Amino acid sequence: MSILEARVPRHLAAIVAADVAGYSRLMGADEEGTFRHLSERRQEMDGLIQQYGGRIANTAGDSVIAEFPSVVAAVECAIAIQKSHAQANLELPANQRIAFRIGIHLGDVMVKDGDLFGDGVNIAARLEQLAEPGGIALTSRVKEEIAGKVAVKTENLGTHDLKNIAKPVGVWRVQLAPDLGWRGHPVARLRRLKSRLLRYVRIFVRRRPAFTVTAVAALVGAAIAAFVIRSNPNAPAIYELRPFTVSADGEAAKQLAGALTNRLIDGLGSVPYVRLLVSNADATKSSSGSAKYSISGSVSPSTTTTRVDAHIVEAVTGHVIMATNFVGPLRPSDEMQDEILGAIGDDLSVGINKLRYNTGAETPDSQRALRLAEEARTRIDLRAEPARAVALFEDATRLSPESLDIAGWYANALAAIASDQPQNSERRNSYLAKAKALLEARKSEVPYHRLLIYAQCQLSNYEGNPEAALAACNQALRISPWSARVYKEIGTAYMQFGQLDRSLAAFMQAERFDHRHSVRAIWEIKAGIATLLLARNREAADWLQRAASVNDQDPWVLGLSAVAFNRLGYQARAASQISALKLLTKEKSTKEAVSNIRDLYNFTDRALNAKLDLVIHEFENLYDLK
Repeated sequence: MSILEARVPRHLAAIVAADVAGYSRLMGADEEGTFRHLSERRQEMDGLIQQYGGRIANTAGDSVIAEFPSVVAAVECAIAIQKSHAQANLELPANQRIAFRIGIHLGDVMVKDGDLFGDGVNIAARLEQLAEPGGIALTSRVKEEIAGKVAVKTENLGTHDLKNIAKPVGVWRVQLAPDLGWRGHPVARLRRLKSRLLRYVRIFVRRRPAFTVTAVAALVGAAIAAFVIRSNPNAPAIYELRPFTVSADGEAAKQLAGALTNRLIDGLGSVPYVRLLVSNADATKSSSGSAKYSISGSVSPSTTTTRVDAHIVEAVTGHVIMATNFVGPLRPSDEMQDEILGAIGDDLSVGINKLRYNTGAETPDSQRALRLAEEARTRIDLRAEPARAVALFEDATRLSPESLDIAGWYANALAAIASDQPQNSERRNSYLAKAKALLEARKSEVPYHRLLIYAQCQLSNYEGNPEAALAACNQALRISPWSARVYKEIGTAYMQFGQLDRSLAAFMQAERFDHRHSVRAIWEIKAGIATLLLARNREAADWLQRAASVNDQDPWVLGLSAVAFNRLGYQARAASQISALKLLTKEKSTKEAVSNIRDLYNFTDRALNAKLDLVIHEFENLYDLK
């Protein structure tokens, strides 16, 4: 075997190493309990790693090694893990808590059979030993990369000589939110209040035996709810999710209802401004007096279709705040779930987001502003008079300057207009700068508002910053876990990294969630480009024809389809695509429009740039021959 054949693939990655502090002591004290708690923490950790775009590479007992394409995403994921674990530990006695130490390094790694090797991994593993339990340690390189991108303070721990590492390594500690201590934490205060209340209730019931248990429970629940509201006026809104019901007998429908309920629990439970309670399946009314809203739904199968309905209802009044539904052909449960969640799940997350920002009664000015914004959005969708659309948005913003919805629509529109301008042109940069200023003025709400965070995803991609785009997309998925648009931006970011397989996986997920085919052609064109670069020409033709079913007048669709058909030996079909392209307009060169694809993609991998040049060259030859 030659040296080249034996060479192990390498790449640059953000490496996260984590293990449990005092694991042997915990296992010695309570083996079964520790194993159970560790399994719960690992489940949380694995989900967050996947959510932030990472991949678990090596595991052994209490330790985990994961890699991320984005160092920003790696640090944000580590912070989310430690915050999640800290919250879970509040439910446990001090001697049973599972506390991970985490180290993060950015370096070169080798991959074999999915596992990671090399100094980069070793540094991260040595680094986590310098972290405190529940803490995060970074190398200087990571600290430099996240500066100004992750809103977190760090403390310089100096340079350290790490075992089996040749050079000293600069180490920094992430300063997480200060620990309030178990007795000072609101959960602990709540438990002490509950204990005192129950003690008084026992005395009260002994003296008044006729007083019902239900009434006592209601009294305690009301007192605890009042305490929570007083303790934290900005606490997340409490939603009660009721298991989805089935309108007809059938095991398949029951499985679908159960699967949808579980996935809604997982998705909505991650929304930062929601506290989700799950009621008993047999409950006829709210099982918790503290819930402000309830979410319910039903699955109604017929011989040919499946209908799923879902509602958000105000718990006290029973007023239906929003209703949504899905109707589709009857198929196996696992094939339908993504499509259903892309419809009702995304609608529910949008409804919850709107309730968070509900500002009360509308004024004449705010109503007129919304009408102007709607007209502007229509012009943007039709790519008609973008300058007029900008003027309408400016008028809407003046009438309703506090509207986050209008700001989000405007920022998204500016990013969309910029995407139609030549790369690095003054006009493109002007639109991007305006969008950036809109988001900067509302930066405290960007991570929580569905339109603002999506605009941040788009803007980062158009600015050529895929790391920031992935970080924003991961935050957006916490708010809208089933958003096809967000997955489209994730696919776009991975394309910029040159990670085409990951990009295609994101585009395929976007298509599964895009029940309404809202912006489908956009990512199907990008998926067509990715598969052409991978020389998977039949897949490319399939993607581009799906895009053509949405918009058969798009120059990119016609030009790239011609290349795919020509590579497959279908010269007649390739020629028909070129003919259709030339008929689109006689005023502007459609050849130039397709050739400009090269301006929009500048991969860090030179080989991919060469392959894209080849695709454009093939197209230009076909165009000139016809």
